Amino acid sequence: MISLRRSDAVRLGYDNSDSWRELVKRHITEIATAHKIPLCNLKWYAAFHNTTHHPHIHLLVYSTDPKQGYLTKKGIEKMRSMLTNDIFQDKLQSIYQEQTVSRDDLKKLSEEEFNEILKQIQDSKVHHPKLEQLVKKLYIQLRKTKGKKVYGYLPKEVKQTVNEIFAELAKDDKINLLYEKWCQLEKLKYKSYTIQKPELRSLTENKAFHSVRNMIIKNGQPHHARTAGQS
Repeated sequence: MISLRRSDAVRLGYDNSDSWRELVKRHITEIATAHKIPLCNLKWYAAFHNTTHHPHIHLLVYSTDPKQGYLTKKGIEKMRSMLTNDIFQDKLQSIYQEQTVSRDDLKKLSEEEFNEILKQIQDSKVHHPKLEQLVKKLYIQLRKTKGKKVYGYLPKEVKQTVNEIFAELAKDDKINLLYEKWCQLEKLKYKSYTIQKPELRSLTENKAFHSVRNMIIKNGQPHHARTAGQS
């Protein structure tokens, strides 16, 4: 069953069977994939119920081959996300854009904070002794490391140092506020198509911010971290 609130259905034009039919037809290939049914064998029917509070359709999907057809929880979530992105395109686009700005602001602030720490080390005015130690350690490790200086190619011990630096940066109050904003937008996005709350990881475990690690590596290399080399 796929349903909408009455207010959303009226506002978005899903208070009639034609709109629902076109929605399913637009995504029939993805629906077939989610059900693990070849498109050539797919059959579907839908019944539209224009109820007072939640206009909805009951969608029935099956294969002409009785051995085909299997739907997982992951497949259901994928279909929900796909249909929601279509139905609420304008609203979600606004959330995506705001989330991108929030993510970029966090990355920029992390780089500014990290560069400020490098400057403090250079000027012998360190206010983050643990970070100073980690930055110097990273500098030495990167100087001894051959090959491509990106996170995925680095030895385990160097990755660990980068992770520890990232963890220290993540304690910054301003960075925490930006990440909280990003998380609130992520929850709002999920709320559009599921009652389940998203499992939000900590900043350092969130793949959306993986590039912060490569920023740390880039700015912590010898030609950037001059101080560490002089220490």
